[in-house]
Amino acid sequence: MLVAEKKSFLNRSLDFIERVGNLLPHPVTLFAGFALVIVIASGISATELKAENSLSG
Repeated sequence: MLVAEKKSFLNRSLDFIERVGNLLPHPVTLFAGFALVIVIASGISATELKAENSLSG
């Protein structure tokens, strides 16, 4: 009969990090996505949007 050995806290933590890391897309895809977000944010900021406080006029 096989006895399941108890994993240490460090091994459980590393297993969790590995599972989460495996869910992430390829680094090139992440880079392209973040670059696209930066381009969109830059375009929005280039329109010089202004917000006016309606209480102070």
